[in-house]
Amino acid sequence: MAKLIKYKDKTLEYYSYYKTETSCIFSFFNIDYNSVLDFFGNNIINNITLTDDALNKTTTIPLDMKFSSIQSETSSIILKTHSVIKESYYTEEALVDPETGKPVLDESGHQIIETIFHPAEIKTSESKQSGTLITVQLETPSLSDRLTTLTEDVKKQSVAYQVSALFAQTLDDTTALSIKDIYEQWNDLVKKNFVAKDKDYKFLYNSDLYKTAKENVEFQSQWIPGQNTESLFTYIDEDHIGTLEDPIPAKVNMEYFKDKYYIENNNLYLCVSELAKNGIVLQYTPSQLVGSYFELIELR
Repeated sequence: MAKLIKYKDKTLEYYSYYKTETSCIFSFFNIDYNSVLDFFGNNIINNITLTDDALNKTTTIPLDMKFSSIQSETSSIILKTHSVIKESYYTEEALVDPETGKPVLDESGHQIIETIFHPAEIKTSESKQSGTLITVQLETPSLSDRLTTLTEDVKKQSVAYQVSALFAQTLDDTTALSIKDIYEQWNDLVKKNFVAKDKDYKFLYNSDLYKTAKENVEFQSQWIPGQNTESLFTYIDEDHIGTLEDPIPAKVNMEYFKDKYYIENNNLYLCVSELAKNGIVLQYTPSQLVGSYFELIELR
């Protein structure tokens, strides 16, 4: 299915979900019962991330809910699978005036060339399968639940915690990844109208670790990490060498390097652009930049 639900550092494959103002229902097919219980836990979940790898689509859903009930039953479901028939690609074409049909020229008299993006062609197929369907319901937390969460938050505001969080900003990326839960969440920084005066200020967006790409970055709700904000935020990847045997998982707004291997949707890419010789932050993934920054090595 390649449809994933992610909360903090936990990930599960889900079948469907439905959300109202006061509740949310998730369905899981042939997933371990205890794994589902462990995933949601007993804490208030502020938001989750839904990912469809086949469609290369990621959405963050605000929740502010907690686990309420779980049900397991034998059922038959329709599974949809997506396969890429043709990869996305770019072409360069002369800009033409729609009224005259003539090429548009620049001030020097040269034809203006524009880059056209052609999205991937995706085929969807359906199949019927029988198995165990687990349904989980989340609901808006009670006042008691909120007070419990507030108490835990107050503990985090102790002097020791604040000192640890300050020290964490001096750590290198690899060390920071190993203790990333100590960093503040992006939405909390937005609420405080926080301004990161120093470059490389580290913070969390859901369970992903980011750092500011320059000095004096204001945290505002419209500037969301991973969504055309590569000039502000850089994704910090887990420690991968970038070789054929250990490729780096690709993600938007991360730094790419020439001659390194990257993996996206189980497909292998090699960064070949000279512009990435010393590293370059890209707002697109390798599959969208084949022929310019990347070469498709293996289609799986």
